[in-house]
Amino acid sequence: DTASLDSSNASSIYARSNATPSRSLNARRLRMAADNDVQFLANRLAKLKLEEYKAHKEIDRTRKKTTEILGNRAHLESSQKMKRDMRDQTDYNKRKEAALIALNKEKRAKAIW
Repeated sequence: DTASLDSSNASSIYARSNATPSRSLNARRLRMAADNDVQFLANRLAKLKLEEYKAHKEIDRTRKKTTEILGNRAHLESSQKMKRDMRDQTDYNKRKEAALIALNKEKRAKAIW
């Protein structure tokens, strides 16, 4: 009788020991899978943050370049306007001088007659 109790006791211990590693193995695998998922997501998040940083850096660079280009354009337009104004003033002065010379010639011609 004791032999059969020991044998049934042993088989139940054996059954539990087989079941427990299986459950613990599944739990370990689930933990490892969860840890792997966490690590994957952490890596993905780090990559996305790096991409975001690079995108912001490129946006800032583009803004600075745009500001520089607009400043250069304004300076160029100002310079061109100043040159046009000086050319117009020079043309005006030349026409005025030519008109005065013509008027003086006319006055001299009338004075002679």
